[in-house]
Amino acid sequence: MNDVRTYALVDASGLVDNIILWDGNDGWIAPAGLSAVLCPEQVGPGWTRRGDDWLPPLSPPDE
Repeated sequence: MNDVRTYALVDASGLVDNIILWDGNDGWIAPAGLSAVLCPEQVGPGWTRRGDDWLPPLSPPDE
C-alpha cells in the first residue's frame, strides 16, 4: 500500500478549495478547474499558493 499524503485542491488563481488525503497513484483526477498539489499538513481551504509558497487566509480586519 502506498503512503497517503495531504494534497490541496487549488484553482487557477492559487486559492485552496479543499484538502484531500491521497496516495497520488490510484488514477483519481481532480475536478474540472482544480489541480491536486502536494502540500504541508497545516494548509487548509482559504489558503493561497503563490509559486512554492503557501499563504494562510488574511485575518479579518479589526472592527
